[in-house]
Amino acid sequence: MKQISAMKKQSKLAVLLLFAVLILLSGIACEFDKADKRFRSFFDPKEKEYERLCIEMGYAVWDNFLQGDASRLAEAHKSFYEFFSDDSLKSQMQYWFTNRGKLKDNVIKRRIELWNNMMIGASVDYSKEIFELRKKIEVALNEPAPAEEAKILEDDALRLMQLRNSKAQDLGFPNYADMILEITEIGTVWFDNFISLVDSVTLEPYRQLISNLKNEKGINSITYADISPMIREYYQSLMKPVIPNERKMELLNDLLLNIGIRLDELTVQLQIKDLPGRIGGFGNAIEIPGDFRFVVEPELAFKDWAHEIGHGLQWMNTTAQDPVLKGYEWNIGNASDAYMEGMGETMFYFAGHPYWLRNEAGMTEKDYDDISRLLKKYSPLWYRLLIVEAMTEIEIYRNLDKPAKETESAVFTKYLLLDEAPGRSKDLATVMYVSFPVYQHNYLIADIIAWQIHEDMLTRFGENYIYNQEIAGYLKENYWQSGELYNWQERLVKATGKGLDVISFFDHKMN
Repeated sequence: MKQISAMKKQSKLAVLLLFAVLILLSGIACEFDKADKRFRSFFDPKEKEYERLCIEMGYAVWDNFLQGDASRLAEAHKSFYEFFSDDSLKSQMQYWFTNRGKLKDNVIKRRIELWNNMMIGASVDYSKEIFELRKKIEVALNEPAPAEEAKILEDDALRLMQLRNSKAQDLGFPNYADMILEITEIGTVWFDNFISLVDSVTLEPYRQLISNLKNEKGINSITYADISPMIREYYQSLMKPVIPNERKMELLNDLLLNIGIRLDELTVQLQIKDLPGRIGGFGNAIEIPGDFRFVVEPELAFKDWAHEIGHGLQWMNTTAQDPVLKGYEWNIGNASDAYMEGMGETMFYFAGHPYWLRNEAGMTEKDYDDISRLLKKYSPLWYRLLIVEAMTEIEIYRNLDKPAKETESAVFTKYLLLDEAPGRSKDLATVMYVSFPVYQHNYLIADIIAWQIHEDMLTRFGENYIYNQEIAGYLKENYWQSGELYNWQERLVKATGKGLDVISFFDHKMN
């Protein structure tokens, strides 16, 4: 009897303990719910305000491209400056990033990550001195300048880089370039390893290419002038065939229709216009997902048309409801630029598929084979040139104590194995360095992303996938609809089953 009584007591104790645990868990769940609601009470309306500013910026950029009217653009930049200067936003972001473990909702946690990335970027780019100097340079870049003013502009651009570095270092980063790599979710360690890998897999094929060049030309040393004809020939071959302007819209419609996308059912506006500087085309998401516009120069290659519409397809097919997850591109850290360029390149690759080139663009079998051989032959040079384009700016930020020309020469010599670096230094006062800083590495990553996506489609749908109506659903489900809910590498793994496949990419490109 005593044993039964003891068992009853243990049973009651177990029930009481279980009841206490349930109450505790209920209390914790309640606290989680309260935290989620508190976050939303501040950030939901804040994100609506942020989206309104993004839409205004979209209109301003469009007006600037179409009409050369920069007045609205200055006002839009000022609005962002004021928005990110708000002390209540800064304090709320700092609190929630520190206490994000108190939140239950993974979507909210992701929003906090993106907000934190943006706030870091904004604390540098929208600091008063940097903001004002950037505006000054951008205004000057829109107008031709005499030599003495160009020298002042170069000095201002160097000063801008120095200020960016100083501010990034105040935040604990080694320099501004490494800060950008971190807040765009590439990561400095990953990126440096990536560049080392690309360097290593292309080095010997490139050595062989320049050795052959020396033998053919009877020379003992290599300068940029020696390799520039190969670069030009590679690019011209990559962009072939030349499509008549009057056929480009028809072919773009057909290319999309083949994979199940009706362009006339999407909210797309296209303008054909001469553009300033070296810009050949520009895709502009004014309001995601409902208003995408792109402007192209009349002579822009058809494959670049496909690239620009690729941006639009990503934005127009997102189902994200929270503005910060939609992927507006106006503030560094809100969207993955490498992934965004990868979506553009995915459509570029459709326009470079051998079946499309032969069946739709009229390229002969011989022309296709000749172009393919040339691209394989010169690809080690091309991809090392892309490293140079990316690393020149990054290394300048990492070595601002040295003259920019010296850093540039070191990069050219290292990756292109030149015996003599180019004679003219690249200007620091350029649109890319001033308005789109630390961006050019995204094109190299994007190329591999796009190739990997096409390899996955080939595996899933067979070699005729460019004529498969199911491709639209595949792209939307795997690459477009989630917006910025996951970082770019997670998206790639979820869709293709693996991370960025650098080795297979170069094996395909060079062999």
